[in-house]
Amino acid sequence: MQQLFKLIQTRSDDSALDLMLSDADYGEEFAAIFEMYREERSGGAPLWSASDAASFVVKSKQAFDDRELAIVALLPSDPHDVVTFGIPLRYYGIETS
Repeated sequence: MQQLFKLIQTRSDDSALDLMLSDADYGEEFAAIFEMYREERSGGAPLWSASDAASFVVKSKQAFDDRELAIVALLPSDPHDVVTFGIPLRYYGIETS
């Protein structure tokens, strides 16, 4: 998907999609991934939204200040839940002074 988005910056959407689908090495694999992407997009909210990313950035800053490792968890539900939290570095045997 990243390669598709990169191609779209230099050519039309249809041209980029055609190029990805016709590739002999990964065209079939890309077609399957693209279909999952389309289903996710048509289902409403994306798995990871801009708001989720912003929340994780804030939590990461707080975790760093508290000497913690920032963690994100995607919990199954309809729609899914995104939970962010921090785990103290000392839990991993990392001493911080």
